[in-house]
Amino acid sequence: MFYAAYQLAVFSEKRTIRNELGREYACSENIDRQVGRVLDKLAAMAGPYAWVRIVFQPGDAPSVYTNAVDYAKSKGVKVMGLPVDSSADTGYTRAQYLQRYQTFVGAFTNIDAWEVGNEVNGGWSSADIAGRVADAAAYCRSLGKKTYLTLFWQLNTSDTNFALFNWVSANLPTNVRSNLDYVGLSQYQEQAPVGAAFD
Repeated sequence: MFYAAYQLAVFSEKRTIRNELGREYACSENIDRQVGRVLDKLAAMAGPYAWVRIVFQPGDAPSVYTNAVDYAKSKGVKVMGLPVDSSADTGYTRAQYLQRYQTFVGAFTNIDAWEVGNEVNGGWSSADIAGRVADAAAYCRSLGKKTYLTLFWQLNTSDTNFALFNWVSANLPTNVRSNLDYVGLSQYQEQAPVGAAFD
């Protein structure tokens, strides 16, 4: 999948339209209009290869995002939805994590792919994050939805259990991997100055 790496945490005409901390940090302009500007630019830039990743913030109902999702689809931009970000994972029980996916997947039948976990091996997620990923992936796959999992890579991981390949080997058995269509890698360059190839 070509993923034009936009999420609704981008800049439009020097103003932040929405950052990962949530809606309260949106700029003063009407957020739907700002989102529209970004999606217009993304569609023009990437054409049929354009994707946008929408991170659904804790406490927000699906209706908060209806305009953004519908507008993206109207412009030919594919949408990947993330109902629970890694920064919010520990605020949910395993059952609530799955319920969040059930709620958003049910509300947005037009979303193209569902991110079933973000930076899941980062070491800050809940202790049962692998089970949560398995639940969400199995649920999405049962409905015929495309799934995406984001792993985390950094140099000098503080605990080798969270090192990328160690974590995958220990936590993603074949039955879970079979429910994943795409796997992405989250890398912060300042934490991996020699690049991911070093691993």
